[in-house]
Amino acid sequence: QNTNGIHIGRSDGVNVLNTEIKTCDDCVSIRDGSKILVINGVTCGPGHGISIVSLELFKNEEPVDGVTIKNCTMTNTSNGVRIKSWPSVETEAINIICSATLHCENVELADIEIMHSGSTGPVVSQCSNVKPKVSGKQNPAACFAPIPTKPISAA
Repeated sequence: QNTNGIHIGRSDGVNVLNTEIKTCDDCVSIRDGSKILVINGVTCGPGHGISIVSLELFKNEEPVDGVTIKNCTMTNTSNGVRIKSWPSVETEAINIICSATLHCENVELADIEIMHSGSTGPVVSQCSNVKPKVSGKQNPAACFAPIPTKPISAA
């Protein structure tokens, strides 16, 4: 049984704006084929947070491309934002932007392996207002890149 708040898959141009979601599962779950998705002003919790989930579970799944998550509040969630995939399966989630001006507590970065293909430069991990617990593989290095002095625009 699935108790996700909002479940999005194979959709283009969806906006989830200014809403409160209280479920003990994913507040928003994003499946394959989702493109140009904006999640803005969502209050989430309790639950798992916002998840890009189970990519490459089935054959012929499409990549997730162009997800912007900003101005969201997570309360009593097991995760903030996560990309959840299957072990030893190559997953494609591209152009994922998470931005927030929040103080985060009890943040854990575990087993991250992000590969980059394209001409826009290497993958970096940037963190502010957080001191995460780091475990397992970290590629790129957790919170390694400096935060730009001018905020990155997230449409």
